Amino acid sequence: IFFNQRKPLIVSWEITKRCNLRCVYCHVWRLQHHVELNTFRVLQLVKKLSEAGTKMIRFTGGEPLLRDDISSIINYSNRLNISVAIATNGILLPQKINEIKQLDAITLSLEGPEDIHDSIRGLGSHKKAIDDLNIAKIKNIPISLSATLNSLNLGCVNYLLNIAKYFKVKIFFQPVTKTALYCEEANPIVPDINLYKKIILSLIEAKKKNKFIGNSVAALKHLSFWPDKMAINCVAGKVICRLDAEGNMA
Repeated sequence: IFFNQRKPLIVSWEITKRCNLRCVYCHVWRLQHHVELNTFRVLQLVKKLSEAGTKMIRFTGGEPLLRDDISSIINYSNRLNISVAIATNGILLPQKINEIKQLDAITLSLEGPEDIHDSIRGLGSHKKAIDDLNIAKIKNIPISLSATLNSLNLGCVNYLLNIAKYFKVKIFFQPVTKTALYCEEANPIVPDINLYKKIILSLIEAKKKNKFIGNSVAALKHLSFWPDKMAINCVAGKVICRLDAEGNMA
């Protein structure tokens, strides 16, 4: 809040619900209707966000690179002095890398070694992710990793940390949700709570020396309470907001 006014300085925008993977903890691909703003409406909203004081937009999905107009959206946002980041599964990154070279940051999903990652996200998706890390390095595009802790990859944290160290990128951890995303069904890969908490405590300890762990100690301590909910002093709704694919505040 600045001068008694709420300003959406940072916006997380689910730009589409379409997705080209079938991750076991997400059912967005099951949705029958994909309503999303057309290019004109998106650019209109970007302009309004700029006028309202937005300084950064992080496009998510679904898979945002499925939008044919994503480069136009990124470039227009840049012209309005808005920093742009994107969260992606990386499948389309190689063929779209030149279209999105104006990105300020990419967050790439990586769940573990090839057998684990592919069992969660789909055959061949791990190789794509590693290729993406190499491409981003060559193109000098800032990239970070995101790992969703679950019953299949709790034993793979060291692998993930080693990948982050090898490519000199930060990795952020978060737990899966108890229900699968975009439905009310139980998530089939919810981890054992005690083992999960043990892993989070190990990350807190490792954070003292490992500069590639992106989560802050405070954030990791908050994650240690999962699946219980803990109240925190949060800026969501004050300087951060989230938009859905139809442009509504979520």
